[in-house]
Amino acid sequence: MTTFLGQGIYSISEAAKLARVSPQKVRAWFTGWKQSAGSVLRSDYAELSEPSQLISFLDLVEVAVASGLRSKGFSLQYLRRAYHQLSTDLGTNHPFSHRKLMTDGKKLFLRAADQSGDIELREVVERQYAFDPVLRPYLDHIEWDH
Repeated sequence: MTTFLGQGIYSISEAAKLARVSPQKVRAWFTGWKQSAGSVLRSDYAELSEPSQLISFLDLVEVAVASGLRSKGFSLQYLRRAYHQLSTDLGTNHPFSHRKLMTDGKKLFLRAADQSGDIELREVVERQYAFDPVLRPYLDHIEWDH
């Protein structure tokens, strides 16, 4: 049995208000648009209500991150691809809440240690490695709060 105790419960309207984005956009990020390839985010509570009307705290964090990235000009297609690639790479249902995400305003980068402990910087969607000491000064950490 799945337990939701301690995960927080927010309505789409509450999440939209906290993230300073319209409820229609938040709902569409979780359910997709009629003309699109699918949702950008996935709610922890998707199985409880269709379409998803409730989200968890970590879902709320991802709404805030997606909102911030959209305001920087990131396309929904890029965010969808990044979300799914990061989910696979990090083995998590909440890849946009990861603390090692960085951006140059056009692409997302993941900064993490490899198996030998060396720090790697990799663009998320195209999976291209970048030279960390050169690029890092030009990257911004993804912030969760407004």
